[in-house]
Amino acid sequence: MEHEAYRDLISLACDGRLEKSDQDRLDGHLKECGQCREFAEAVKAASASLQNATAPRSSEAFVQSVMDRLPAAAQEEPLPLRILVPVFGAALAMLLIVWTPMAKTAIAGPDSLVTANFDEPQLELWEWAP
Repeated sequence: MEHEAYRDLISLACDGRLEKSDQDRLDGHLKECGQCREFAEAVKAASASLQNATAPRSSEAFVQSVMDRLPAAAQEEPLPLRILVPVFGAALAMLLIVWTPMAKTAIAGPDSLVTANFDEPQLELWEWAP
C-alpha cells in the first residue's frame, strides 16, 4: 500500500471512522514507517487544537463596517419599478401583437368539423355571425 493511502487512513482514524481491520493494518505500518508516524502525530495535534478552539465572535462594529463598504446598488431593492413596468409593458405589447391576428381568424370552419363517423359536418353545433 502506498503512503498516500496510509495518509487517508490516518485522517479517517483521527475522525474515528476507521474500521478495526484497517486500524490494525495502519498500526502495523506506523510501527515501521517513521514518515507516516510523523504525519499521524501532526494530524492528531492539528485535530486536537481545532477541537479545543473556540469560534470567533463577530462584533457589531465589524458587521457595520462591512455593510458600509458594500456598494449602494447592493443595498437597493432587487428589481425597482423603473425596470419592472417597461418589462411588463413590452411583454403585454408582444402578447397583443401575437394574439390579435389569431383572434380575428377562425380556428376551424364548418367544413372541417366532422361527426364521430366522419361522414357529415356538424353544422348545427356552430352559430356563425355575419
